[in-house]
Amino acid sequence: MVAVVVFAAVVYPGELSWLGPRWTAYLYNKAAANYETKWSRHNYVPYDDLIREALLAAQHKQGGEPLRIVDLCCGTGRATFRVLENLTDTASVDCVDNSAAMLAILSEKLPNFSTTVDVRLHCEDVTAWLAREKEPYHLAVFMECSEFLPDFDAVVKTLSTRLHPGALVVTTRPEGLFSWFFPGRSQRWRAYSALFSRYGFSLHSDERWRARYRLVSWTFNHNII
Repeated sequence: MVAVVVFAAVVYPGELSWLGPRWTAYLYNKAAANYETKWSRHNYVPYDDLIREALLAAQHKQGGEPLRIVDLCCGTGRATFRVLENLTDTASVDCVDNSAAMLAILSEKLPNFSTTVDVRLHCEDVTAWLAREKEPYHLAVFMECSEFLPDFDAVVKTLSTRLHPGALVVTTRPEGLFSWFFPGRSQRWRAYSALFSRYGFSLHSDERWRARYRLVSWTFNHNII
């Protein structure tokens, strides 16, 4: 019984990520069909509003060049679709997730949205994909996933080399007790904020959203490392 409790306390909050990315992909492939039911259990209006505000700000800053957006750990595409609904300029969107089933659902919905935007789907580990991608982005969306990445620090470091100066990052961080379940992943506020500051980000906003999440946005200034 004790072993079961320990397993649940350590493994379940991390959604199997402690066992490696293949297990996380397996879990999300199995859960994909019912994944979006959580959207009716929680108030996603603040989530949608933050993405919309960040997109408008990114469009204002882009300086006339085509807007480049990346949705990391995109899931079935809620964040991507909020972007597509609000785009006013020429743009491309890269959607990255290691769950093929989640991306398949996203792909099925794409015809309902703008066909003038270049949307590319990448079924791959976020860390590996970012390491290869070279062209900089104006906006990065990174929602409800940072705590499930064992190498989150490396992701932030690499992301800082893949952004235009002034780019925006919209993300989430664990709130309260939930943040204690991810030792070594820079999820508690002091480590989380220090990590982003180390790689040239300044805090733009930080507000409570769900009981276990806060919504956070950052402005990228420059990579100071």
